[in-house]
Amino acid sequence: MSTSWNVILKRLGIVAVVVLVLFGVVELFAYDVIKIQFVSFMAISPAMQPMENPLPVPSQSIPIEGPAYIPNMGAPKNPVPADQVSIARGAELFHINCTACHGEDAKGDGPVAPFLQKQKPADLTSPTVQFLSDGAIFMVISNGFGMMPPLNENLTVRERWDVVNFLRTLSNSSSSAAAPTATSSTGSSPTPTVSGASATATPATAATSSSQTEPEATEEVARPSNPGGPGDAINLTGDPNSGAQIFANNCQTCHNAQGKGGIPNPGSSDGTFPSLNPIDPTIKNSDLKTFAYNLDLFIQHGSTPESLPGAAPTSMPAWGDKNALTQQQIADVIAYIISLNP
Repeated sequence: MSTSWNVILKRLGIVAVVVLVLFGVVELFAYDVIKIQFVSFMAISPAMQPMENPLPVPSQSIPIEGPAYIPNMGAPKNPVPADQVSIARGAELFHINCTACHGEDAKGDGPVAPFLQKQKPADLTSPTVQFLSDGAIFMVISNGFGMMPPLNENLTVRERWDVVNFLRTLSNSSSSAAAPTATSSTGSSPTPTVSGASATATPATAATSSSQTEPEATEEVARPSNPGGPGDAINLTGDPNSGAQIFANNCQTCHNAQGKGGIPNPGSSDGTFPSLNPIDPTIKNSDLKTFAYNLDLFIQHGSTPESLPGAAPTSMPAWGDKNALTQQQIADVIAYIISLNP
């Protein structure tokens, strides 16, 4: 009796082995059809899928190269000296990783650029880019922006800073790095004056002009994201001393004391609220009428800064459109900001 059971068990074992072997063969050749999921498959394990944001960094962990930057603490400072070694390395890395889109001269005219219809590559020699801090450029390289992919896995932390140092050399050979010049398109009008610590913001357009038109500039001037023309403030005389108090009460929280900037704005491509002292060189103008005009557009209508992918940075309020400040108060603030940028 025991012999018969042994025979039965042996035969059952042989059948089980044959079935398992057949199942394995079928699974190997028909996986795409059957698709049996196992918990050990990498496809269903916690991992970054294509075109997804990276997984959050575990708490209290530091990369082996040291922290590239600390989230929600603004743009980092450049720790790499801009010496010839760093610049040469950055130039080589730029040629390998960036010229396809940005071009050999970083003008945004690479061979791939014509095929990018939704967003063209940035001209990295332009004042808009060169005005960004080193840390802001580093964060764009690390995290990507718009159509640009993140390069944090392609380049080490040191290599990204080398590219930043190289990009800084492009402004030296580009006339766009200089502050633009502009002339008012209107007739003659009283010219604002800056004397010592005070400034008088007189009309930026002629009081006799029937319409207000935008000044013609030889360079692309920074403009707010929100549309709209100048307000009545540019036709008023501003008091910089009064403007200093209004600025302290309403603007200092974001732009810092005396407009020095450096206040973090998490989620923005720059990482911080813009400095007003010194101010973006495309906004400042030796023609104070044009300078007042450029400032007025931002204060009247507000603006939303460029943001990192998936982020929602703090926007500048539309002080004029929302009547949060009177036109005279706006004129005073304009006069104060002008006084900070003699």
